[in-house]
Amino acid sequence: MAIIKCKMCGGDLSITEGATVTECEYCGTTQTVPKVDDEKKLTLFSRANRLRQANEFDKAAGVYENLVADFPTEAEAYWGLVLCRYGIEYVDDPATGKKMPTCHRSSFDSILEDSDFEQACENADAIARRVYRDEAKAIENIRKGIIEVSGKEPPYDIFICYKETAEDGQRTIDSVLAQDVYDALTGKGYRVFFSRITLEDKLGTEYEPYIFAALNSAKVMLVFGTDYEYFNAVWVKNEWSRFLKLMAQDKSKHLIPCYKDVDAYDMPKEFQKLQAQDMGKVGAVQDLLRGIDKLLGKGQAAPAAQPAPVQVVSAGGPTVDSLLKRAQILLEDRDWKSANEYFDKVLEIDPECAEAYLGKFCAEMEYTNPEMMAQDTRSLKDSRNKANALRFASPELRGRLEKYQQEAERLKQKQEEERNQLLKRGQMFLEDKDWKSANEYFDKVLDIHPECAEAYLGKFCAERQYTNISAMASDDTILYIGKILSLCASGDKILAIKYYREQTRASLPEAKSAVEQIEASNGQDVPALMSDSIFLEKALRFASPELRERFARRWPEFSPLPAAQSAGFGDGPAVYYTVPGWKGDVGFIAAVHGKFCASCNRVRLTSQGFLRPCLASETGCDLRTLLRGGAADEELLQAIRETIWSKPREHHFGDNSMPATRGMYRIGG
Repeated sequence: MAIIKCKMCGGDLSITEGATVTECEYCGTTQTVPKVDDEKKLTLFSRANRLRQANEFDKAAGVYENLVADFPTEAEAYWGLVLCRYGIEYVDDPATGKKMPTCHRSSFDSILEDSDFEQACENADAIARRVYRDEAKAIENIRKGIIEVSGKEPPYDIFICYKETAEDGQRTIDSVLAQDVYDALTGKGYRVFFSRITLEDKLGTEYEPYIFAALNSAKVMLVFGTDYEYFNAVWVKNEWSRFLKLMAQDKSKHLIPCYKDVDAYDMPKEFQKLQAQDMGKVGAVQDLLRGIDKLLGKGQAAPAAQPAPVQVVSAGGPTVDSLLKRAQILLEDRDWKSANEYFDKVLEIDPECAEAYLGKFCAEMEYTNPEMMAQDTRSLKDSRNKANALRFASPELRGRLEKYQQEAERLKQKQEEERNQLLKRGQMFLEDKDWKSANEYFDKVLDIHPECAEAYLGKFCAERQYTNISAMASDDTILYIGKILSLCASGDKILAIKYYREQTRASLPEAKSAVEQIEASNGQDVPALMSDSIFLEKALRFASPELRERFARRWPEFSPLPAAQSAGFGDGPAVYYTVPGWKGDVGFIAAVHGKFCASCNRVRLTSQGFLRPCLASETGCDLRTLLRGGAADEELLQAIRETIWSKPREHHFGDNSMPATRGMYRIGG
């Protein structure tokens, strides 16, 4: 087996002897490969593919020419020359996620009549020949589109290059900034290519002819970036790298990087010798317009810059003030979702509106007004919306928010002191075996701190009549009795019997008899197998790593399952614990306290057929639509493969980036 670089994504391709077509495990594309019959040949192919992927088409063509000279029957060498001649770079199609060709170069000559293409087909076997022809047809359609669009579209003055959507599917700040500049430029009479509007009614491969024509005709390119990664996003880099190549041939073309909230030195190295515009400065848009006027020879004719209006207004739409008022009314009506949507509308107009971010935080926390922050210790949690509200706030608003936070901190300290006193009191009653009083005090703790693991553990001890946690080690009472009683009380005895069978592997008659016995005796005097209590469950659920360590110290035999045993549970993100004598085990998924995302092997198929690579993300693949649309098995496998490869690097539970539309507990599957 030999290794060369994938010509689509640059990943390593494993080629078996005799194969002419393979599938890349990184990008999932089916592609042709050279014959594995010469080590020197494979080395040259890897070099040529790397050069072509770096858009060094002339250098790559030189290597392919050497390959043709040394290996005149190698079909893939001729196809490499074709890719270089048309300057083909493969980029993810925004509509399908699949690799699609983009053209750095064009020609009036049909690719289907190209001599190198004919040689590639002549020297290929039937399978490879079919792939060559399919790829050639896709490139030919783009070539025809380029000629057609170039013939009917008037030239553009300016090309705006930016990233439209973030990983969470939301519109980027780059897009908002770019549209502000687009509106200003078109208002001055410039013809501007802005994909959000120019390509609004186009799909997938239809983009490329328009992008090609615009890149070639535009005299100025503006590249927007509020994040280093946005400058290097696949389509963004594809567009500006193509424009830089055109600049090398045409000295009248200019590229202006437009950055905000990033260090100028962190921009791509290709931009470091260019004159850039800091969009975070006051009057940046007007400065940019004046610079463009000079470059395009309109400096004298351009009208004088008007002073910025006090109120931000969308084109022909409502004002920021009117949207804020509407959103505030929705907050007061407790319509959190609609309020959030209106605050988002404000941010589309003014991405630095502190009041809108504050409103989103209120909707997130279910506050009818910001003053409620002072009476809720939850307001102290990290939140992206709150951070942005403070970032863009006026001195007066920042002072108010800081006052609310200080009051919440004082409240939190007071509640913690009260909680500790009540916990001590409850523990004293446990030691005195006054189970009722102990339980009442632990309930008082939960009224203040509903996620207090120590209080739930205390209630469990009172329920089992333990004077302390160490008494648990010698008790083998049945843990699932409480759940069975609950199911019987709700009228679901069938599910109770099923649950008993799952836990004990008893026969159906045995399970019926046991459940009836538990129901009749209300859980008393029933032979014990393990212990199940809602209070113990919640104690473990809300336990911090420190508490689990205490738990283990007090119960020395509480330990993780051996790797061989835990693998039987799916070898997933949970860490399983047990105690000798237990009939079951406890699995901890401590995602909040410690991120395990790098080793997570779980995906979730929702009840509506949507495959999500992570519970904390709304990205994924709609398998139901694919199935109902008659997708082939290979297409389904490819969609699943791409979804799994898109698993996020880590979650962000603490910064308000959890799914906005449906919580984890609601997605099903």
